Amino acid sequence: MNSQTVCAGIKGYKGMTPVMVMTDKKGKIQKVALLTHCETLSYVRLLENSGFFSQWNAKSLKEAALITLDAYSGATETALAVEKHVRFLLEKGANSFPGKKE
Repeated sequence: MNSQTVCAGIKGYKGMTPVMVMTDKKGKIQKVALLTHCETLSYVRLLENSGFFSQWNAKSLKEAALITLDAYSGATETALAVEKHVRFLLEKGANSFPGKKE
């Protein structure tokens, strides 16, 4: 799932922060990745090194949607924008994932 075209209005500190949420066939998240962006690279690395992007890994879409993120230090606007992108995709994915059980 990719937020590039559907979340154009969500911006980080320097602009667009589109993400991709990759899942396996069972709907478990394998990776959350920031796509092409203009954010300050040192702040993105800060998020990467703190485990920000990996906190959704190995969770189902529904489990991941329940995660409450902690406070951010140094990259707050970027982190909040990424979180909004991910939450949008989780909601969209949970409602349309093939094999979804009611």
